[in-house]
Amino acid sequence: MGASKTFKSRRNCPSRLLSKEENTQLNEIIGAQCKSAATTVVQLFLPEPPEYTQWTKEDCGILCLIEDSNCNFWLKIFCLVRRQVIWQQKLHENVVYHAPAPYFHTVSSSNNTQIGLNFADEAEASIFLRTVRAYLLKNKGIKDNIKTISHDPEMTFKSDF
Repeated sequence: MGASKTFKSRRNCPSRLLSKEENTQLNEIIGAQCKSAATTVVQLFLPEPPEYTQWTKEDCGILCLIEDSNCNFWLKIFCLVRRQVIWQQKLHENVVYHAPAPYFHTVSSSNNTQIGLNFADEAEASIFLRTVRAYLLKNKGIKDNIKTISHDPEMTFKSDF
């Protein structure tokens, strides 16, 4: 997976897990007005009610850190088959990006929603984390919203990767 050296580049960063054709198709879905600063393959997990102590796989797709034409950054998961966004979260001061494991990250927002991201490739997960961290550190009010060390043993999940 690639990660932009700067957020000014208009080139989308491809994932090495995708074929050239799949990366091209993703670029078409992203569109000319947006750019992906990082791209990788993930499974999307949601906490299972009522106790919210286990993760349930909701979907799979291609996770991108997207910069839109208004210079806003989003985490978006795309489905190539459906040619659409299947999940998205704008990065702002109330979003917390957490990496409890090298291959599993979580995103929490101010309305107490949380999702899990199970990465298909640990190396791409590391690059994605560094790219998100660089964005968060660059923007005031967001810099304290990334955690990478703690581990929550109470939350468990099963992976199909």
